[in-house]
Amino acid sequence: MTANSLSISQKDPDCVTSESRQLNVQTAQEEVYSFFVEIVKKLPPEDVLREFKGLFIDGLDSEDAEYIPGIYSIFLDDNEQDFSTTLKRCCYIIVNNWKTNRKDKYVQELVNIFINENLKIKSNNPPVVKICKNWIENFVNSKDYKDLKLFAIKYEESAKGHWANRYTSYLLIDQSVNDKNPREQQEAC
Repeated sequence: MTANSLSISQKDPDCVTSESRQLNVQTAQEEVYSFFVEIVKKLPPEDVLREFKGLFIDGLDSEDAEYIPGIYSIFLDDNEQDFSTTLKRCCYIIVNNWKTNRKDKYVQELVNIFINENLKIKSNNPPVVKICKNWIENFVNSKDYKDLKLFAIKYEESAKGHWANRYTSYLLIDQSVNDKNPREQQEAC
């Protein structure tokens, strides 16, 4: 390996450049994506949901000020957008596989994971946990989450019979042709 391709600064060997930090994020994202591609094919939906919840949700109710919940440690350098993109793509990896294998009813359970009292920001939460919960809250309030919910609407009891459900397929078509959406989302639509 040449000195020009090293991502560590020559002046301070402990200083990691933003380029290497971005590479670490990309490597971590690819590992997470591969993990979900693998488990969604091998494990029953209940176990996939448990793994998803364990990675993205569990730990956000910690009161330990030193604790950084799992995957969030990768993104805590103000990388909310990278986190949101990772979360969205993981959701669509799962949704796409379940739709293909006619396990549609579990999509609703995936969507419902984000509707959880433990995800509400509390005054006694440590600052890092507040940041993580805020990222989840921002995701839940985003267009990305609303798009994800379109896949689950058919199984949502409160929406059954609502006139707007007839237009869900048109909304999904829009997502399928949008080049800004990840490949998994386009395929799921």
